[in-house]
Amino acid sequence: MSDILMPWVLILITGRSISTRETHDALGQRTVNHTGHETSKCNSDATDCQGGFSLFELMAVLAILAVLLTIAVASFAHATSSTHRMTCLANQRTLNAAVQAFRADNDGVNIQTILDLEPYINNLTSATQCPADPQVSLELDPASQQITCPNHQ
Repeated sequence: MSDILMPWVLILITGRSISTRETHDALGQRTVNHTGHETSKCNSDATDCQGGFSLFELMAVLAILAVLLTIAVASFAHATSSTHRMTCLANQRTLNAAVQAFRADNDGVNIQTILDLEPYINNLTSATQCPADPQVSLELDPASQQITCPNHQ
């Protein structure tokens, strides 16, 4: 994407395309090489050298980078939130399947607490914590015998 974006950025900043082939060899001020990139020639006096980037060009590049970084951070935060939600829902499905297995093994008897599922779940402590907020535990609804998360319902 940067190969597509950079020529347009340069056109916006400098007002000219990088494919132009300017030459000012007689005075030695500016030339453009055969690849289309600007090169700088200086006279013997160092004060006449016009190389480098202007402050405006640097600020424009920094602004573009800041916008791209903001988009990347927002995308990462959304992906992390989505991952936590999907993990929590997977834990709920696993625990609800364990509830059904418990009821099948015990002739339809309802579980009293989530701790009754310990023989059916390898790591019950981590399975009952919400990945988005480890301080929140999944809850058992005694009436429906379903395990739900207060954060992801």
